[in-house]
Amino acid sequence: MGNREDPNATEHPESNAFDRAPARTSTLESLVTLPRHRAIEPPFDSLGAFEMNSNDLVAKIAAAHNVTKSQAQAILDGVLKNIVSAAATGEEVSLPGFGKFKIKVSPEREGRNPANGEKIKIAASKKLTFSPAKAVRDSLNA
Repeated sequence: MGNREDPNATEHPESNAFDRAPARTSTLESLVTLPRHRAIEPPFDSLGAFEMNSNDLVAKIAAAHNVTKSQAQAILDGVLKNIVSAAATGEEVSLPGFGKFKIKVSPEREGRNPANGEKIKIAASKKLTFSPAKAVRDSLNA
């Protein structure tokens, strides 16, 4: 019997694939085993609520407005880029009926290193916060 890859190679009739020695793997390969396929998980969070990602949002925008997904992605990217750039300059972004994005400034403060208890300085930072509009809060709590 000839091997398909090498027509000159021959197999012994008494040997089979189970008799051959396994290929050597590196130490890292033997420690890490990756699945051959990724399990499909339902898009739900730990509380059982539907979790929407940007691809889902883009698909909904494209379907609702009769545009392609790439056009909807460009629209979404533009909206988010403008929100971030406005917030970076310190502006408050208000979307009536939805909510407000604004910057919260945390001043420098003193903290403690949990490993040894030494006092350390925690640098000042800025955070982007979102406050939902009353209509959004009401629909969430209905």
